[in-house]
Amino acid sequence: MRILLFLSIIMLSGSASVAQEYRLISKLQNTGSFTTDPLSNVYFYSGGDIFKYASDGTLLASYSNREFGEITYLDASNPMKILAVFGTFSRALVLDASLSSNATLDLSVLGTPDQQLICLSREAGFWIFDRNEMNVKKLSETLTVLAEGTSLRQVSSDPVEPSVIFDTGKWILLFVSQYGVVVFDRFGTYFKTIPATETDEIQLLNENEFISKSGDGMISHDIQKGITKKFRLPVNEPGDKVRIEPGHIFIHNGDALNIYSF
Repeated sequence: MRILLFLSIIMLSGSASVAQEYRLISKLQNTGSFTTDPLSNVYFYSGGDIFKYASDGTLLASYSNREFGEITYLDASNPMKILAVFGTFSRALVLDASLSSNATLDLSVLGTPDQQLICLSREAGFWIFDRNEMNVKKLSETLTVLAEGTSLRQVSSDPVEPSVIFDTGKWILLFVSQYGVVVFDRFGTYFKTIPATETDEIQLLNENEFISKSGDGMISHDIQKGITKKFRLPVNEPGDKVRIEPGHIFIHNGDALNIYSF
């Protein structure tokens, strides 16, 4: 996979590193939050609006919703099935590739106030974190509970408040600020905790790896093997937001998104 090849090329080894050629292919002016999908499409979201761009800067689609407040999270891990979460109103919308709405999910029926920790399952359905029971749950497309995982109360006596949930296809990950990434298996059973990353800006690379920001660079984490590797970026400041997709790096400095090919 090109992402893994890229990481192996620019991985730091002591003070030495191999030069990598980058080319700035487009620049998008936008101050909103952003995410990307595995096809290197970009999604800006702010308020109830979403704008989808190709990596060359072409606007592909847009969506607007004023019914449920602000979009608090956007899961574009499946480019054919986008999940837009409106946390304040405990709602989520399932959008297709053209950003047309296919379904509205009322998360309040799950019994957790302000439910917003939800992500797409790599299989059918969704994964959520239930703050009442402090565990992950697998849901069907109709929000029926299919499986329940280990309670975090069994994992730590410290108060933990996850802010992000991911399904890697093999593991379920919960990011807890200043604590770490809590890893569960496909059945929701606790596996391990990876020590805290510096920010909550984490992204999946594949079913066994995720990356996190570290100052002006990035660190890849192997979930199963416990190996970490640090690598450089073409242009980056500590406050920049970064995402990596096959063949592309996306760096947002707060005012504009610079898209590089490699």
